[in-house]
Amino acid sequence: MKASDNNPNTNAVPAGISDDQLTEAVRQSGYPLQTIVASELKEQFGIQEEWSYIDRDSGDLRALDIYARRSLYRIEGPQPRVRPHIVMLIECKRSDLPFIFFKTAGNVWLKEFPLVAGLKEPHVRLTSETDPSMWYLPVITCLNLQQHRFVSSPPALCTTYSKVVRGGKDLQLSGSEAYGSVVLPLVKAMQYFAKTASPLATHRYFDCYATVGICVLDAPMVVAESPSDVPQLTLMPWVRLIRDEAKKDRTGFETSVKYALDFVHRDHLRTYIRDWLLPFSQDFGQRVMKHDLVLAECAGFVPGMWDAGFEHIEANMRPVGVTEKVTRAGLITTRMAKLPRYLLTKVRNGLFAKRRQ
Repeated sequence: MKASDNNPNTNAVPAGISDDQLTEAVRQSGYPLQTIVASELKEQFGIQEEWSYIDRDSGDLRALDIYARRSLYRIEGPQPRVRPHIVMLIECKRSDLPFIFFKTAGNVWLKEFPLVAGLKEPHVRLTSETDPSMWYLPVITCLNLQQHRFVSSPPALCTTYSKVVRGGKDLQLSGSEAYGSVVLPLVKAMQYFAKTASPLATHRYFDCYATVGICVLDAPMVVAESPSDVPQLTLMPWVRLIRDEAKKDRTGFETSVKYALDFVHRDHLRTYIRDWLLPFSQDFGQRVMKHDLVLAECAGFVPGMWDAGFEHIEANMRPVGVTEKVTRAGLITTRMAKLPRYLLTKVRNGLFAKRRQ
C-alpha cells in the first residue's frame, strides 16, 4: 500500500491484513462504482454524491449514492415562467452474481414517467369549447411525450426482479434483499424529492424537474421470459422495472401509483444517457418552455379537443384567456338551458310508454 508524504508513522495497517484483502473489501462495497459513475456524469451534469433524503416510514436521514441534475434552459436572457431540468436519482450496486429480471406478460401504460416535480399540481387542468367537462392529464401526456422512444421503448419491461445468492452449493434467488436495498430507497428518494420540490403558493416562477430513478449495476443482468415451463434467459444492458404502490390516501379514481425505475449496466450507461435520456431531455425542455404559461398555472385550453384527439393536445394547447373563458361559459350556459327540456322529454316519453303498456 502506497503511503502519502503526510502519513504519520502511527498510521499503519494492522498486522494480518493484506493490501489485497483491503482492496477486495473496498471493491465489494460498491463505493468505487459510485465514484466511477459520478466521474462519468460530471461533464454533463451537476453532481452531488451521498445525496440525503428523509425516510418516509422511519423519519430517519438516509443517503442515495448520486444526485445528478442538468438544466435545460439558457440562464442568459428572459426567463420562462417554468424552467425545465432533468434529474437522475442514482443508486449503485455491484455483485459477482447476476440480477434476474422477470419480463412482464402484458403492456404497462406509464402515463407519469418520468416523474414530473416542481409545479403547483401534478396534473394539468384542460378545458375545451366543445365540451363542458374538464380533463386532468399528466404533464408528460400534455406535452405529447408518452410516445417518446425513451418512455415507450425500453429493451425490457419487468415487474419483479431478484438477486442471485449462494445457498451452499446451489444458487438461490433473494427478492427481499434486492427490493429493500434498491427499489424501496429509490422510490422513497423520488417521493421525497417531489415533496421538497413543490413550490410555495406565492411562487410565480417554477422549476420543472423530469425525474428518473436509476440503479447502475456492475453485475450480470439477465431477463427471464416464460412462455412455457422452461424460462428463456437473455442478457440485457438496460431494464425498466415497474413498481406499483398503493396510495395511503385515495384521491380521484386511482388507488395506486406506478413508479418506473431504470436498471442500467455500468458499461451501457454512456449509451443510455447519450442515445436515450438526453434526446428525451431536449424534447422535454423545448416543450416545457413552449408551454411555460400553461404549466405555470397547471391549466390550459385546447380548441376542438375531442375532434383533434389526445395526440394533438400539445400542438393545440394554449393558456386560458378571456375569450376561452367566455366561450366555455356560453357552452355551459347553453347546455344547462337545454337540460330541463331534455329531462322533461325523458319524463314524457317514460309516462307515454307506461300508458301504452
